[in-house]
This record gives sequence, structure tokens and C-alpha cells, in this order.
Amino acid sequence: MLRLDGRNCVLAVLDGHGSAYGGIAARAAAEAMRAYMGAHFGSLRLDPRGVMEACFEHGHRAIHEALRVQPGVVLREGLLLESDGVGGLQPCDGGATASVAALIDGSRLVYAAVGDSAGILAHPSAAGVAVEELIAEHSSMRLDEWERRLATGGCAVVYDTPEMFDEARQLPVWERDGRGGWRKSARSERLLEESGAGYKTERGDRAAVTSRVTPALCHSRWTQTQPGALL
Repeated sequence: MLRLDGRNCVLAVLDGHGSAYGGIAARAAAEAMRAYMGAHFGSLRLDPRGVMEACFEHGHRAIHEALRVQPGVVLREGLLLESDGVGGLQPCDGGATASVAALIDGSRLVYAAVGDSAGILAHPSAAGVAVEELIAEHSSMRLDEWERRLATGGCAVVYDTPEMFDEARQLPVWERDGRGGWRKSARSERLLEESGAGYKTERGDRAAVTSRVTPALCHSRWTQTQPGALL
């Protein structure tokens, strides 16, 4: 992303999602974040959190603007919408993960991430090479993310199926476990297996989306809600 000299640089991975707009979103965010880091790299030494938060905000705004000007995309009540093909509107499908690592003076690492593009730190160990996940991936498929951020926020996490816009046929990811906690829905898993639904990753993750019902605008608001974090 940005190399200032042999001891100061910024590396980043931005993985776009959405077949129509994912690439546009990732490129727009990368360009905006690179420009911001180039102008504010020195401030990382004194305020790493503030710089990273502002950098990610610049990326977010760049994605919004890049998608807003795409043909057929309209802005309605703060949402970017496009035709659903049957006379209605649906949320514009486009966004990106972002994992950004800044090496400062060759001795300090500042890392921030949003989404599920994990950052792995590898370093020498007695066994050869040890690896460490810097920040746990953000995903509504993680039980801790669901319990901490989404379960009390009026949201539902459902599997990405052709029926996900039909509330009566949605397959929820989470269900109560009878002890006050949550667990993966056994019924949903069984129906997915019976339908032959596949996985989105080799480790067995299935695709899911987070919804908030808003009948006045369209059937649902759908997003891939993935809160940010900073190391």
C-alpha cells in the first residue's frame, strides 16, 4: 500500500465483496486509505488509534461515494439501493474488508482490521516459526460477535439462501440453547445439508447475512455487519 523507506511502511489487504461492486469498493477504499496514511503516517507515533480510526473512516466514505455514482444506484434514507429486477429496490451489494498494518521505525507494529481478512504475525520460535492471529475475524457467524454486538440490537443473522428475503422461510444461524445462551440452529444446519448448500471457506464457514427489518423502505436492510477493532 505505502512504503516510505526501509523502516516505515503500510501493508493492507482489502477484499471486496459483491459481484457487481466488490472490486469498485475495494479499490476506492484502498486509494483513499493510502492517501490518508501518506499524509498522516507520522501521527501514528503519537496517536495510532486516532489515525487508524480516521483512515478507516476515509475508506468507508470512499466506498459510499464510489457506489453512489454507479449507474442504477440511488440514495434513499441513507441507504444505497438498486433495482431488485421485479420493480422494487434492494440494498446495493458492495463493500470490502480491510486489514491494515503499519511498521513504524522498524520496531513497532500498529494493526487494525474490519471484516474477515485475518492478519497473521509470524515470528521465529524454538519450534521454527510461530504464528499469531492479531485480531479475531469479525463475522456474524462467530458466537461471541453475535452475543456481544448483535443479539440485543434488533438484528437477525440468517443463512444466505434464495429464501432469505422471505421472513417465513429464513434460516436463522442462532437459536437459544435453553440455558440463557445461544447456539447454532440445528434445524437450519439440517435443512442446509438437505438442500445441498455448500460452504464459503475451506474451514467450513457458511455464508450468512445480518438483517434489520424496515418495511417502509424495502423488505429488509441487509448488510455484512463486521465491527472494527484495533491492536
